[in-house]
Amino acid sequence: MPEAPDEPVGSLAEETAKLLGTLAEWVRHHADAWEADLEACPLWQEVRSAVADLGQAVNDLLDPAEADGRARSSAGFQTIDLDDPEGT
Repeated sequence: MPEAPDEPVGSLAEETAKLLGTLAEWVRHHADAWEADLEACPLWQEVRSAVADLGQAVNDLLDPAEADGRARSSAGFQTIDLDDPEGT
């Protein structure tokens, strides 16, 4: 029977972030040996982009306020205080 983990199990988003972090570390460690071949491979470029996007999505789940602020600033939204009578 496996031993109990040393650290408590987190939420789904936290555990997913840990898994992706471990996967990214493994890929970085092993990709050094394949770097020249991988950089020329269009499939690898897509995989690397998808992993980066997935990592950003997990970060957005962990901190939705930051994700909302980033989305608003990149979309050109302006926050308007509706309680300000002069509208400034």
